[in-house]
Amino acid sequence: MLMTSKERINKILDFETPDRIGVHDAFLDSTIKDWEKDGLPTDISLEDYFDFDIRVIDIDDALSKDSLRYKDDERFLCFSFSEPFQALSSAFGREETLKKLILYPKDTEKELRLETDRILNSLDAIVKKKELKIDGAWVWGDLAYNRGLFFSLSFYERVLLRLHKEIFNFLNSCGLPIFFHSDGNIIDLIPHLLDAGIRAIHPLEEASGMDINKLFREYKEKMVFMGYFNIGNMLKDRGVFKERIRMLRDNCSYIYQADYPIMPDMSFEDYSDAIEAVRREGLY
Repeated sequence: MLMTSKERINKILDFETPDRIGVHDAFLDSTIKDWEKDGLPTDISLEDYFDFDIRVIDIDDALSKDSLRYKDDERFLCFSFSEPFQALSSAFGREETLKKLILYPKDTEKELRLETDRILNSLDAIVKKKELKIDGAWVWGDLAYNRGLFFSLSFYERVLLRLHKEIFNFLNSCGLPIFFHSDGNIIDLIPHLLDAGIRAIHPLEEASGMDINKLFREYKEKMVFMGYFNIGNMLKDRGVFKERIRMLRDNCSYIYQADYPIMPDMSFEDYSDAIEAVRREGLY
């Protein structure tokens, strides 16, 4: 039986079998502008046009006076925000933030604490806006590159894990499952992220050496998988493309989302065909 998007994503997050895998994607602004020239309607959202299962809005939009315009009774609605390390990296630059952690550790840890308090205050304000009917939280937190973490695992365990637990415990206490995004190879961090309370991880980059078979063995009943899908490369061979979808469908609780925002070098027509193929091959 065909499910609504909310029903489908909730099933997946509960590690139950839905009618098909979930579907969501992100796009560069330049991609959207190019596609509009090729026929993408300008009077409809991408979520509506491609019938995605998840809608992600920025935390500032969720806090705005006109936030109710983002209310979505059909799709699984998430607000997004940056966890403390990502927030400092966005403000000062990642390299500068890492230098500060080495040269001025106590001061930088205080800044991380202040950022955590700011996040918690914002989350409390959003949760009180019950009429918006938020379903989950999307957390931005690039903590690694293709060879491993930006910092030592002991630093994460000593400083960031405690802050993450504060934030994620609050969200989970409000019934808001957590989607965590981090590029790079975070395989050593996954047990800690799960302990902190996240439910889904994106993008599990194949190019960064994320071992999908190891992840299946250890975590398929503990986390929802998102990504492990370089759509540009996959489309070079439609057989490989379809096999990848079936492999992910059959081995874990899975929501399709490309590893990277969709680039303008992908045509509107090719992407539209690809998303239809994801839905077909993703049926249970």
